[in-house]
Amino acid sequence: MTTVAGNIYLIIQGFRVSILYGGEECVLGGTVVTITGTAGGLVNNTTESVTFNSSSFAATKTELKALGSKIEWTASSR
Repeated sequence: MTTVAGNIYLIIQGFRVSILYGGEECVLGGTVVTITGTAGGLVNNTTESVTFNSSSFAATKTELKALGSKIEWTASSR
């Protein structure tokens, strides 16, 4: 956890997840893509949630990469 400009952020270091693409019409069908890096998400104590998006990544100076490039990731958790 860290505080940036009065907001609380959850920082996940050593983030690593692999995604296996599938489906007959999927261009990446059968390809495993691994996402790595560090992710920073904005904590909302009122709703007991954490939101990860481009703003939270910018605020925490974190980033995720896949296939050798920086990626955008949007997610929220309750």
